[in-house]
Amino acid sequence: MPEFLFDKRVQRYRYASGPGKGQFIGRKAMQNLRQKLIANVEADTEELAKLLKDKKINIRTWEKETLRSLKILHTQQFLLGRGGRYNLDEADLGLLTDKIRAEATFLRGFAKSMKKGEVSEAQFDARLKMYLSSSRGSFENGRSLSHRDAGWLWERRIRTKVESCFDCLSYAARGWQPIGTLPNPTELCSCRANCGCFKEYSKKLERPKDIQWLGSLD
Repeated sequence: MPEFLFDKRVQRYRYASGPGKGQFIGRKAMQNLRQKLIANVEADTEELAKLLKDKKINIRTWEKETLRSLKILHTQQFLLGRGGRYNLDEADLGLLTDKIRAEATFLRGFAKSMKKGEVSEAQFDARLKMYLSSSRGSFENGRSLSHRDAGWLWERRIRTKVESCFDCLSYAARGWQPIGTLPNPTELCSCRANCGCFKEYSKKLERPKDIQWLGSLD
């Protein structure tokens, strides 16, 4: 796997070695990298799910070990968005801890429903995928903080899906706003973990010209 360096000036990663050394990593490549992080943890959670279904572990053990995997995933995603562990500060660690505690609360509630027999196998599989997908929110949070700290002044929400929830439509319609104004993708929208939006940022002193479009991750 190639090594990356984070360029704070432009808030992008560059290849640190190989034929593309020094070149920027494209948005699609970054998306693939994030998906690979999810896939690696997904393999672990699927194995835990199989052990639970085969009654080789109990629900409490499943909950504990699944939370461990989700903690790893959210941490990796946040670090990727933040530009690496050397860019973390105490406030970041607090935010990440709060996020993981929130996930623990959701997982505990889900485990309680399972014990009561209120969850079908299809519901179990769907909820587990949602927990994994929600880690993208940690990436977006880290990315937002990194841009803010680097002096970027504006942000806007870009949609990538033809069909979006009303909340995402509303956020995109607001155009450029002072950084920190708009919720990060996956937050405060009906799409939740399935949100396909991303944010663009600008350093311009004056509000950038607003051109609404349906973006692409290519």
